[in-house]
Amino acid sequence: MEEKTQLREIADRLGLGAYPESLEEIFESQKGSSEPACDLAEIHRLQEKYDLFGEFYDMVKESAKKINADPDLNAYTRAAIIYNKNSDRTNAIKLPSPQMTGRIETDFLMLHITIPMIEDSFRELNRRGFTWEQQADAREVYKRSMRIVQTRTDYPGINGGYFSWLALYCRVGIFMTGGFWFEIKQLYARALWIRNCQTGQMIPLMQGRFYRDGTMMVGAKGFEDQTDSFMAEYSEDAENFYGHACVDNVVSRESASYPKTLWESAGRPGEYCLSIHVPPKTDISREATLRACREGMRLMGIHFPEYEMTKVVFCASWLLNPRLKEIQGEQSRIAQFLDCFVKYPIQDAGQTILSFVFGKIPENLEDLQEDTSLRRKLKKLYLEGDCIHSYSGALYVE
Repeated sequence: MEEKTQLREIADRLGLGAYPESLEEIFESQKGSSEPACDLAEIHRLQEKYDLFGEFYDMVKESAKKINADPDLNAYTRAAIIYNKNSDRTNAIKLPSPQMTGRIETDFLMLHITIPMIEDSFRELNRRGFTWEQQADAREVYKRSMRIVQTRTDYPGINGGYFSWLALYCRVGIFMTGGFWFEIKQLYARALWIRNCQTGQMIPLMQGRFYRDGTMMVGAKGFEDQTDSFMAEYSEDAENFYGHACVDNVVSRESASYPKTLWESAGRPGEYCLSIHVPPKTDISREATLRACREGMRLMGIHFPEYEMTKVVFCASWLLNPRLKEIQGEQSRIAQFLDCFVKYPIQDAGQTILSFVFGKIPENLEDLQEDTSLRRKLKKLYLEGDCIHSYSGALYVE
């Protein structure tokens, strides 16, 4: 059947808003094709070989049939698949995602956009020398993602956030070791990391506008007031690094110089590093964290030799907020984890921790669960109008 519906009409039907301009060209080039977007035989093969979809297999099949049977959804999905395959991760995640509403054909739409890349990603893992056991996380990520989405939205499927996660896996940009995920990424421009050659002390020189006392970036929740704020910058020449250092989680109002006879670069913006992510129930004690980071660096050198990596492991997480030491105690595993990293404050709305600690967030904060000590303390804190911001940080791996 010839498709007459315009892409903008389909996007409006799905509530997608803006989409990449190049998607329009791909969509137009596909008009007139009746080829099904979803390959049912491939879905069955992936399930048989890898148990890729687990308990969601029947829903994945049913959603594929509904997409194929709907000319508009089929046309959009076919174009989105082509766009996704031809894009790097940065551009792939510009694809808008439908809201989770309980309609199986749209709730699973973003999953079907990734399916044609799955087998290629496993072949790439094999080519890079990852064993079957080391690839276990990649095989589990699809059903694990759908379980989390179901917990948070009441509907199984893949939302925009987890489409981004799957897009990373499909491009072999992440691997697991020691219970942690390690992502290959570039350091953010907001900090230049330097390290003292004698003592090993590492500090970030900051970029951005900071609150008057240097404890948070202007624009973070509760820190919107720009009165007496200051701009931090960094630079370097042949002899020195210059910048506003963040020491003990506070950014200095004054710029200082750091001679290169004593200080070396530990990570410049744009350089590649390993970024650590923490799955639920991971051992985040100091010993486990340091061991995993060392192993992550070792595996990086073996499986991705083409990358010239810094020696820092980067992290951006609510787990790095120093206030958690007060909430959970100095000897808690959260405290041990955050103490592994040199940290700096970022612009953050203070909501991320709620999704991770409570899963689904009710409309009324009074309905937050209180079945653990951390949940009780956080509920009280948020009901009082306070919040826990995310921080960024880095750990130098010898």
